[in-house]
Amino acid sequence: MKKKRKLKVRHFNKQYPIHQSPLYRLSSLKKLSVLLAMPLKDIRKLNGNNDSRYNVFTNKDDREIQEPFNEIYVIHNKLASLLSRIDTPTYLHSFKKQYSHITNSKTHLGSEQVITFDIKAFYQNITQDKIRMFFKNDLKCSPDIAFLLSKICSYDNHLPTGSQVSIYLNFLVNRTMFDEMHSLAETLKICLTVYADDVTISGEKVDMGMLNTMSKIVERHGHTINKQKTRKYSNNQVPVITGIALCNGKTQPTNEKFKELRQKSNFLLRVSNDLDLDFLKKESMSLDGTLNYFSQLSSEVPKSTLEARDRLAKLLGI
Repeated sequence: MKKKRKLKVRHFNKQYPIHQSPLYRLSSLKKLSVLLAMPLKDIRKLNGNNDSRYNVFTNKDDREIQEPFNEIYVIHNKLASLLSRIDTPTYLHSFKKQYSHITNSKTHLGSEQVITFDIKAFYQNITQDKIRMFFKNDLKCSPDIAFLLSKICSYDNHLPTGSQVSIYLNFLVNRTMFDEMHSLAETLKICLTVYADDVTISGEKVDMGMLNTMSKIVERHGHTINKQKTRKYSNNQVPVITGIALCNGKTQPTNEKFKELRQKSNFLLRVSNDLDLDFLKKESMSLDGTLNYFSQLSSEVPKSTLEARDRLAKLLGI
């Protein structure tokens, strides 16, 4: 069963230290029921196995997604809203206001050398017990509350891949690990940024020795660096960081992104007269989104894309 509507994570432009969170030192089920706006008797029912409350499917990248629905979805949304207000360091660029995958890549402009890597099976290795320890040790919740929250936030004993709460817990549960990596980077006078499970280090000189030291920190915290997705770029190469190329001191879409856009634009110019209106509306919205993306990168758009956009606008009477 899928959720009927998408709820927004509401941070209300609030940012505060972790000790000011309403979840901090939480020890009462009654207070938890108020925070979650859920009857106490229903909260107690969540202490068992909640796996049946997830819609599990495989996405286009062949990745399994575990998406909560109904009351678990609503609870995750409320918890995500609370967790999103906890202050995070400036080296983290994922899922917070004024930060994005674009700011993540821009931070490394001008670097002579770059290494990018991600953490293998990141969500699967964020176990229920690690989540419990975060609520117990970092948020100082009572043991019973910490255990209950870890049950609520877990699927099959790990952080679910398709939940709103996961995009905040994936960092908060592992903050000590990322802080250690950042402290090492500062000591070595190199730049480090984090975007979910993607880590980038850059500077005048970054070598595999630095990566090996980072790897030891990651392993000490129960994770592993994905060697197959690790890339080292020297000063005569174009680094690609969170899907964005750094070229001649500027950020721009990758060559693959340009190629895909040209192919789609040429396709629409050829057959747009034969397509139904619903499909044209979807393609028009997609092109608008792409144009906005290119604009954020101050990147020139292929001429064929502008022609395709104008053709669709004419057909749709926009």
